[in-house]
Amino acid sequence: MTRDKAADRGPEARLEDLDATVVRGVAAADAGEAIPAGAVFDRLEARYSAQAKPVENWLREDVAPTYDAHKADPGRVMSAEELQRSLKAHMEAAPKAR
Repeated sequence: MTRDKAADRGPEARLEDLDATVVRGVAAADAGEAIPAGAVFDRLEARYSAQAKPVENWLREDVAPTYDAHKADPGRVMSAEELQRSLKAHMEAAPKAR
């Protein structure tokens, strides 16, 4: 049963589904079919650390240097209003598309 269908049946049905899942899990563990928690955590860590690499690289390569530059020379930074005026002037000066 999909999660959507279980959710459509209401909270009591979801609790029944959860109870059934727990019973199956306990039976699997009793039969020695359970996956050790360490193995599960290792798989989850591998999956999510791989997904985090691009974000981590972006933070190290783009965000941190920009932050450091701002801290070193706060006068280089435009306010939101200054940026908006600059962009508007740039757009007005650009040739119009035909």
